[in-house]
Amino acid sequence: MKVGQVSQATIRKVVAMCQLIVLTRGLLLSVVGNTPIPVLWHRYTNSQQAFTNGITFTEAMTLDASGNLLVGTTTASVSNTNGLTVVNPTGATAISIGHLTGTANTAGFAFFNYNGTAIGSITQSGTTAVLYNTTSDYRLKTVIGPVADAGQRIDALQPVEYAWNSNGTRTRGFLAHEFQTVYPNSVSGEKDAEDEDGNPVYQAMQASTSEVIADLVAELQSLRSRVALLEAK
Repeated sequence: MKVGQVSQATIRKVVAMCQLIVLTRGLLLSVVGNTPIPVLWHRYTNSQQAFTNGITFTEAMTLDASGNLLVGTTTASVSNTNGLTVVNPTGATAISIGHLTGTANTAGFAFFNYNGTAIGSITQSGTTAVLYNTTSDYRLKTVIGPVADAGQRIDALQPVEYAWNSNGTRTRGFLAHEFQTVYPNSVSGEKDAEDEDGNPVYQAMQASTSEVIADLVAELQSLRSRVALLEAK
């Protein structure tokens, strides 16, 4: 409905209703004559301050009519040279973060924190790639010793070939609950979990975590040492 089709009395009623839910202060719609204008409303002083021509606004973020969110850019694109966009160009929503030419290597795209402490990030790697980082500084660790029993854990894994129920695609991998018995830190969720409505809560896993890679490297090094001994005889 267009503003011009609504009576001034109706607009004032809507504004009054909005003002009732303002806890301290906020940006509301008010009416000067027959023209709606944005105002700052101060609840405790029961006053309002209209934005006039004396106030200059600088556009920093845009939410366009198509539902695209643009921050630091005015172009709704997934290949923007700078800024952040959340766009839905072909029915598939995508987030794009751009770095300008000349941006320093290792500059961040995203940062993840727990209680104010960094635990991971996505950073620029040269001009052609990104790195997915998990905090791994030696000062955060107490070394217990070299990896032991890597072969036993590798032997305990049960790789399978399977097909996805959603589309029949065949592939190879692991079942999360079985992988969890060997590498619990690489799997989230619990087997057969359900929410309060009885809907399944699916497990998720990452088979390329550092604990898995450490076992593979340790076992490979052990095999190389044993082969070297055999070849030396």
